[in-house]
Amino acid sequence: MNFSIINRGAFNQSFALVAIITLLVTSFGFTNFAQATVSECHIGENLIQNGSFENPVVGGVGWNVYDSVIGGLVWIVDWINPNTDNLDIPFNPAVAKLELQNIFAYQGPDAPLGYTPAAGEQYAELDSDLDGPSGAEYNGERTSVAISQILSTIPGATYEFSFKFSPLPHLNTAENAVKVTIGGIDQGTISANGVANSNTVWVKHAYSIVATSTQTTVKLQDAGITGSLGTLVDDVQFTCTGENDDDNEGGGGDDGKNTLTITTSGDGEGIVISGDEGTAINCDSNATSTCQATFDENEVVTLNVNPDEGSNFENSWTVGFGTCTGNTSPCTVTMSADVDLTAHFDLNTTDINGGGSSGGGGGSSSSKKKTGSVLGDSTSNDPEGKVLGAATSTLPVGAPNTGAGGTSPVAPVLPSLFAILSQTRTKVAKNG
Repeated sequence: MNFSIINRGAFNQSFALVAIITLLVTSFGFTNFAQATVSECHIGENLIQNGSFENPVVGGVGWNVYDSVIGGLVWIVDWINPNTDNLDIPFNPAVAKLELQNIFAYQGPDAPLGYTPAAGEQYAELDSDLDGPSGAEYNGERTSVAISQILSTIPGATYEFSFKFSPLPHLNTAENAVKVTIGGIDQGTISANGVANSNTVWVKHAYSIVATSTQTTVKLQDAGITGSLGTLVDDVQFTCTGENDDDNEGGGGDDGKNTLTITTSGDGEGIVISGDEGTAINCDSNATSTCQATFDENEVVTLNVNPDEGSNFENSWTVGFGTCTGNTSPCTVTMSADVDLTAHFDLNTTDINGGGSSGGGGGSSSSKKKTGSVLGDSTSNDPEGKVLGAATSTLPVGAPNTGAGGTSPVAPVLPSLFAILSQTRTKVAKNG
């Protein structure tokens, strides 16, 4: 398509018209964006619809893009910084589209049958695509999206929001990042390094909140470099865990106590203690030790992390909410509810320097795969705001070639070498 001959004013009018139509469709109830008001907490019931992205069913080459209005997607999809006036790169369609992939989407020689979902047979990629497998080759388009659902909640009740996140294999942290927002409050950004991965490595991230309204919006947004590749999510859940009434205040224990549980992951070793002496928590990754303790409700607990010789804590706490984020030590935890935290220890390795990745490459029809990314560390940024409640842990989930959430000591060598030697990003055909 020759983008230089498109009438900019006509495009903007079309963009506005489709947006109005979408609003009208939503208002008259043809899509189920907002749920009916609820008055009772059904503990354990998932309020998220299509949380494992099984609809629409992806056929053909194993991946495609879908909008909010048709097809049973349910999720509200929005472009992040869409292009509406730059004639040098493709315009974004007026209606945003989410990319879904299934287990049969060809991903290259290391995954000819596709990557493994966290749940079901499909998952979503938040660095989406403008027009799907039948569209033109990648040409610098802005493809990042945010997905959200408006959920009916009970003010004062405690809920857990969780999802599973995996970096797209062969891509670094700059292109695999997800921003989490609950009830309009930024919960921070989580990123992960997929350079050495040959398959998905799913990690669960969970957040405990107390609802303040009859409606709560949850949103997951691509926060990586836009380029049609990166940031995979699956198995999204939002469940009520208890109502804040005279019998169950704050979602904590019946005796006014809450439990702190520490889990360690990774190939390295280290210890997590509470306070300076570890009188309550004394959790050694290399031994049977005290990794769980009970504290008074709202008690502030200080945790210190000490990696063993030859190990490091650079990949940090694998949690993206509230307290204990990044590689902070000591960190403090307010025990307003039961809290689970995972401390990740890596073995020290020789640094490999490389340049950053840039723009997208070409390929047409059926698939996308990016190469030439740079090694990077998994990170999690402190949130700008907080929701009442406390965060639960990010737990590794059945990742191939991994232990409890850490990278295998026998990491695939060829993808890493290829990532260092190559400095291009290519959209390779999924020939499925």
